[in-house]
Amino acid sequence: MTYCCQWDVVETLRPATFVRAVAYQFASRIPEYAEQIETPAIRSVLENVQSDPPSAFELGVLAPLGHLEAPPGGSSLLCIDALDEAMTLREGLGIVSLLQSRTDRLPSWLKLIATTRDDKTVMRHLGGLRAKVINAVGKENTEDLRSYVIQQLEEPGARAALDEAAMSAESFTESLLQRSEGSFLYAEHVLQGVLRGGMQADELGDLPPGLNGTYERYLSRAFPAAAEIDQIRPVLEVLCAADRPIPRSLLAEAVGLQERALIKLLAPLTPFMRQARPSEEEPQLAFWHKSFYDFLTEIENADSDFGIDQNKGEETLASLFVNRVLNKGAGLDFQASAKSLPDYLRWRGLDHLALCGLFFDGLSDEQVTRLVYCSSWGAGGIAVGGLPTFVPAFVSKAIATGRLDAMERLLEALDETAQRHYIDSGLIQVQRRPDGTESRVITLRATESAPLHRALIATGLAVSVVDQVFAQRGAGSMLSALVEKLDGMHYMAGGLDIAGWSHGLSGYFEDQGYALNTMIKNLKNGLRAQTWKR
Repeated sequence: MTYCCQWDVVETLRPATFVRAVAYQFASRIPEYAEQIETPAIRSVLENVQSDPPSAFELGVLAPLGHLEAPPGGSSLLCIDALDEAMTLREGLGIVSLLQSRTDRLPSWLKLIATTRDDKTVMRHLGGLRAKVINAVGKENTEDLRSYVIQQLEEPGARAALDEAAMSAESFTESLLQRSEGSFLYAEHVLQGVLRGGMQADELGDLPPGLNGTYERYLSRAFPAAAEIDQIRPVLEVLCAADRPIPRSLLAEAVGLQERALIKLLAPLTPFMRQARPSEEEPQLAFWHKSFYDFLTEIENADSDFGIDQNKGEETLASLFVNRVLNKGAGLDFQASAKSLPDYLRWRGLDHLALCGLFFDGLSDEQVTRLVYCSSWGAGGIAVGGLPTFVPAFVSKAIATGRLDAMERLLEALDETAQRHYIDSGLIQVQRRPDGTESRVITLRATESAPLHRALIATGLAVSVVDQVFAQRGAGSMLSALVEKLDGMHYMAGGLDIAGWSHGLSGYFEDQGYALNTMIKNLKNGLRAQTWKR
């Protein structure tokens, strides 16, 4: 069984995707496991993996595997590639955290092999595993790299390039091995440059060793003038802050360029860019490998002309989010405003607002609610009670600056957002009084699933805010003030749990109501929200 983490394909970094993929592979190879997961209880937890990946992994993967005998041959392998790239997911529980406390519960016949760069965070979390360091310049790796280079040089384009430079394949290979210092990525970059005509084979001796030197040299040649560097820097800042593919038109809008001008500006970066094109949508831009992002953002490269301030990119995208919702969406009702927003901003707008340290200063309560409401339409993949990016970032910065008011406004906006979704679900009805004012009445029965799910998401995020305050600050007046803000959402969750207000839709909603009810009770009793189980 294999699983690959790819930093610019965010879905591969999510624990829910990992659990689904692993369960599918085991089921396709082990009939006894496939039979076990068809039982109603296990099937239910795997179908709802998005809402609670840890429980799905425990009950839907580890427990059934633990009941099985070793397969023919004695053992099986689960191989996970690029765990360090999984650490780039900035929304709550990640794959490494999912594995951290559970590797010792794998059945004895199942061996876990994972690859990672020398990432101290990964090594700390998975310290219980035996680490084998691969020496990049060691004999085995060097010979593998040599074989790869020789194979690539058999391409007709490579042969023509070597003939033009009057170089033999042997001398080019030895020179490339020396310059690459064992890096397949470096070698691949050089080979592609030669094949595409971006560099001559006899220029290899001019290349600096290592990837950082290669990136520095290439960018200096592509953008030699200070004015050109100043023009490309905001684009690089936004691409780094985006941390996932971003629509080309949205990137152009963020940096204040016409899309055609952006395409022209990015042309020299083609070797480092990838253009994903989901279905029939416009191209989504991202860096082709995390090492390029690292070069731009690492502190040791701060003296480079191309070292960037990622926080400026966060500010740019946060401003774009606010402008799209409050200015371009002015005059629209809440639903129309949410639907008009690009998917990327629905998913990541609040994240950028939190990560750059901006709160809601200068905005009305209605405007804050509109921002939060629009984001709730893109949060369908975030587990109830989970910790998406903006919650820990927002809470950390609010605590550090003493901004209790900002957290209170966020909770009030989440409460109003949940109520608006309950109205759309049919669980709350708006009635107009004779004096023209409105009242909201609970109907005791929800009829629409999608808005009910969004209401639970908003409630889960509110619980996450308070739980993060507890984790970072402990009990005290700040926590007490915030817990009080959960009263209305607590009442609604209790109704879904105890009174069965979602009866007829799905048992999922009753389970989530129970989870939220339990977590809010825990917070009111001076406990962490924690996880839940029936």
